[in-house]
Amino acid sequence: MHNKDAEKIITKNNLFIVVIFASFFIIPFLYSSKLIDPVLSISFLGLSLLCLISLLLLLFFSFKKKLCFDYGLFKNGIVLSFLFLLIISGFSIFNALNKHEAFSEFSKLLLYFIFFFVLLFILSKISFINFFSKSVIFFSIIILLLGAVQFYQVIEKGTINHQSTYLIKATFANRNLYCEMLLLCFPFALFGIYIFKKIWRFLSVVSSILILVYIIMLLSRTAWLAIVVSSLFTFIVFIYYNKLFVNNKKLFKKILIYFTITIAITLSSLYIYSRLDTASTLKKQIEGFTNLKYGSPHERLILWQKSIKITKNNYLLGVGLGNWKIIMPSSGIENMRAETGELIFQRPHNDIIWVFSECGLTGLILYLLLFVFSIYYIFKILRNSTEKSESFFILMLFYCLIIFSVISCFSFPKERITQSMFIIYILAIIVVLFKNMTDKWIDFKWLNPILITVILLNVFIVYVAYSRLISEFHLKNAIKYKMNENFKNTIQEINKIDTLFYTLDPTATPINWYSGVAYYRLSNYKDAGIEFLKAYRNNPYHLKTLNNLATCYVKNNEYDLAEKYYKKTLKISPNFEDALKNLSIIYYKQGKYIESYNYLSKCKIQLNDTKYFLLVKSLMPFIIDNLITKINDDLIISILKEIKKTEKWMKDIHIKHINE
Repeated sequence: MHNKDAEKIITKNNLFIVVIFASFFIIPFLYSSKLIDPVLSISFLGLSLLCLISLLLLLFFSFKKKLCFDYGLFKNGIVLSFLFLLIISGFSIFNALNKHEAFSEFSKLLLYFIFFFVLLFILSKISFINFFSKSVIFFSIIILLLGAVQFYQVIEKGTINHQSTYLIKATFANRNLYCEMLLLCFPFALFGIYIFKKIWRFLSVVSSILILVYIIMLLSRTAWLAIVVSSLFTFIVFIYYNKLFVNNKKLFKKILIYFTITIAITLSSLYIYSRLDTASTLKKQIEGFTNLKYGSPHERLILWQKSIKITKNNYLLGVGLGNWKIIMPSSGIENMRAETGELIFQRPHNDIIWVFSECGLTGLILYLLLFVFSIYYIFKILRNSTEKSESFFILMLFYCLIIFSVISCFSFPKERITQSMFIIYILAIIVVLFKNMTDKWIDFKWLNPILITVILLNVFIVYVAYSRLISEFHLKNAIKYKMNENFKNTIQEINKIDTLFYTLDPTATPINWYSGVAYYRLSNYKDAGIEFLKAYRNNPYHLKTLNNLATCYVKNNEYDLAEKYYKKTLKISPNFEDALKNLSIIYYKQGKYIESYNYLSKCKIQLNDTKYFLLVKSLMPFIIDNLITKINDDLIISILKEIKKTEKWMKDIHIKHINE
């Protein structure tokens, strides 16, 4: 090997170590309780800084002629699919109702592609399989230890049950996301058991056993399904390509032992959990696979149907990146948990449907092609591989891809930075291994202009990420002040937010809604109306924004506009009681008593609400008078007149009418 070539490889190895260290031992552990989502924004900034530092180092070494890159990689199906997905996602911004959110989401997707680009640079011409696998194994041990600490804290406070398991999440903000991340590490723990010796084999065994225990004890149905489906597919592929593995009898014996141990661990974990909680909890979780008429499985089916429905006018490019959470309520949320406005669906819990709804059929095809090409290249590499360790590593990449694919059907890994980084590693590794097998590496000399362009894009992404992070910090403060009824400080914090890149909080609530509420509580109805109108423009399907905007119009005696926005609210959620009562009051003030009572009668009976029964008391005489005009029977008319004289009778008749 020439000295220059050796120098390039050493340079790339050093860069690889830096990127691996940051990817697995810094970014996943970035966490701040001062943010609404303690992980997402800060991880976004962390990855953008990692990519920027990596690109600057690549440019430096490129100037020193210690770096090369083969642009033949861009002929690869995975790379092309990713690139065109990025382009189509960019075009989807033109369809977006809220282009600020669409652009912010696009910047994250662009960052993913830049990270992919960096990995292709670094991984070419170096040996990385063992180091990467050891990094994943060590990472899994760390997050398992964090989970163990949280397990202990939960047990110390009380008993383990379904609700308390949500507190066990390491630094992943959510129990299910934690389980899914553990499961993505599982194939590499198996690789470590098969390939490594001594301490690394021991760590691999510990990791694989604990991962199985955790995903069972934490009751993650998605993880359960993912490990069963992916294990089945991986075993089928292994059987088909078993000729590639030497010492087949020995390996099959290992697999039999592994299968037996897995069953034993599973049964032991189920038994332990049933002793800590109850067997009925496990039974309910298992029933969730088959009973789709109740609970979260039923709700997700409805969300998926509505996600497809909202794309009916945008099948080609979808509703725009980052706009699913805005547009989804327009399809109606009657009889769903979100109908009260207290809960807002942020995502469909299915990345495939999510991509389809936001980027259309074109985006969906390109997204699926990422996985289709990946599996195709894996099969090609397996067919031509002659090394035992490489073959098993490739098989584990397949295992990981299937796990991620199953998870994507029931969760949202594409939103989360750590999970996305992980799958990007897998995609980049497949591209490089396939390139190693099929072509010679040809150095491309005109590298610096490309790197400089990408660096400039990355600098802008860092700014976007930082802006969103600081904005979320101020919003968290504003929410805290709002809860303490310190409304002047709420307004001050909202005014510090850069609404160019941050118009909605993570729940799709418009930023200006918070300042609108603050102005309203300060009796400044004019400024409240202005803020609610801004909020409406950023999310016209947010129930509380619509209701509050209408209420401001009532305060300003603009009843026609108030009626318009209350009806918009009820079109989304026909059972939204605030809008029903407020619309009833408007019609009462306008002398439209029948219409007023019709809306009031759609509300649930509120026995402790004096304002509710005051409105009932005011309306019932008019309702009775209207009824009298339609009746010819003197006896019934006299009875109705007597009822009209008695407040309790009118109240009882109203309650009976509602109950019927």
